[in-house]
Amino acid sequence: MRHVEIDFAGPFEKILATLLSLPVGWSDDVSDRVTNEEELEQVVRVLYEAANGRHVETKVGFIPIAPPVFDFLKAKPFRVRTQTDLLIEAAARLIAGSVTAGVRDPIGEGVVDGKNSGEASIHYRPTHRPGISLVLNAK
Repeated sequence: MRHVEIDFAGPFEKILATLLSLPVGWSDDVSDRVTNEEELEQVVRVLYEAANGRHVETKVGFIPIAPPVFDFLKAKPFRVRTQTDLLIEAAARLIAGSVTAGVRDPIGEGVVDGKNSGEASIHYRPTHRPGISLVLNAK
């Protein structure tokens, strides 16, 4: 399977289309895919706004209304093979970027479970988007 580059400096629609064309990574069940596409679009929108700031569409084009919170997300394109790879890489960049940037104001609540059991789960829920959560499981 080949790597695909996803650049958060590009247009949102192109990013979403590219990501939706990739395999899910944990299940290819058609019924799961429909639900996952809606959730994935919400997560990608949050990541895109964090990297590029908030914009409002007007007759003259998009106008920025808030600066990017985590512009380091667009500093280097993501090289991924699956949708899951993007979520894991984005979570890793957010964790690493928050630490190196000295971010004190959290963008969400994160909980790590199962530290001693050989399995770990990271539950992430953005505070400004209460309907979205991200869970990463590793064995």
